[in-house]
Amino acid sequence: MTKFIMTICLGIFTLHTTLALPRTWHEKKEAHQFNAAVLATFARADDFFQSDWERDTARLEELIAYLRQNERYTGQFDCHCKSYAYLGKNKGEQLSAARRTLIQRVLQVHDANVQVCILEMYDGTPAMSYLGGDVFLNWKTINKLTEAELVALLGHEIGHRYAHRAIQTDQEEEIFADYVAAWTLQQMGLESSAAITLFNRLPSRKGGSTHPSHKERQRRLSQLAHGWEISRQQRAFLTEGKS
Repeated sequence: MTKFIMTICLGIFTLHTTLALPRTWHEKKEAHQFNAAVLATFARADDFFQSDWERDTARLEELIAYLRQNERYTGQFDCHCKSYAYLGKNKGEQLSAARRTLIQRVLQVHDANVQVCILEMYDGTPAMSYLGGDVFLNWKTINKLTEAELVALLGHEIGHRYAHRAIQTDQEEEIFADYVAAWTLQQMGLESSAAITLFNRLPSRKGGSTHPSHKERQRRLSQLAHGWEISRQQRAFLTEGKS
């Protein structure tokens, strides 16, 4: 029965170990605990992510740990994809074992107690997420994606869980979620460029009140990834100089 439930709907085992709390930020001089007042200070995604890999990673991990405090911690599968039948046809049973494992790895990176539903969305939406944590991936969309692009798509939707609480405008929330997608890829040892090529697989956008244009999102993602690479090189240089 358990195997049947797993194939029908991606329930998520909650890890029994939490992500590490913040690592060193510039010799710990800038570390602080997140709270509602701190979150209200981020008007733009670039206020939070500052193109320094270690600093950005520590800050995001701290935010994950802060938000995780108030979530359910069951360590069990919580499968109720059938309740979303109004959104689309459930295709979870057709997901390959390799892709199921890949999705679970993404959730482990985020210590995320969420449910992922694979649906053939009636309205054609590529992917979406609810504030409560549930993520919906369109079966037709993910079949067109590489494994890295699937990681980017899921990382983006999980990123909305953080962005909704940390960022004040819809467009900047989308950029923030894009940055989380790139971070997720790098945490899994994949090229963050997949977060950029992902846009080539999705319906084109010229920008609007809720979503920036694909071109703008790709430009800012490229800048962030470049900044992360430079910061890594600088730290490596300094480390070698001390040895």
